[in-house]
Amino acid sequence: MSHSTLAGTPPLTPQAASLPLTLKDGALALSGPLALGACVGLKADLGATATMAISLPLVLAGVMIITLPALYVSASMLGYAPRVSLVRDAALGAARDVGVMMLGLTPATLFVAASLPGVDEATVMGSLAVALCAMLGARAFSFRLKTVITERRALIAIPLWMVLSLGLGWQFYLMALRAGGLL
Repeated sequence: MSHSTLAGTPPLTPQAASLPLTLKDGALALSGPLALGACVGLKADLGATATMAISLPLVLAGVMIITLPALYVSASMLGYAPRVSLVRDAALGAARDVGVMMLGLTPATLFVAASLPGVDEATVMGSLAVALCAMLGARAFSFRLKTVITERRALIAIPLWMVLSLGLGWQFYLMALRAGGLL
């Protein structure tokens, strides 16, 4: 029985994890954080909405740019150096997955945030949606990495990378909230 991670995508194998990403995949990876970021700042004002819409994709990109080299080096030090192109493609595929998750949560987040009485409550609700997507996205990326990193010893690096990436992402996200005047 064959199943896919997203409707219309092939099952995740080492070959599927390294398929070239299309422009549609890039649009999904970018539009999800843009939309969910806008929901986070929507209750405050136009400036906060624009700041969060721009900041959330930058937060995700910043975390990937900073932490992926460390993950690659740590896997290499533990005995297995995967091809850089496979790790890159797994990261870009996971970015698409996160974008799809964020797009999926945007309508519900928008509805709940718009119906809450204050800016703080709406910001917390939006932040919970962002945190959920970040955790699920880290899990999706680790699943993709397990198809690329085949040495069991090197797999130890993945949970450590997840914790560090989520912590760094949270710090960047708090900086974005401050920039948008939401903290």
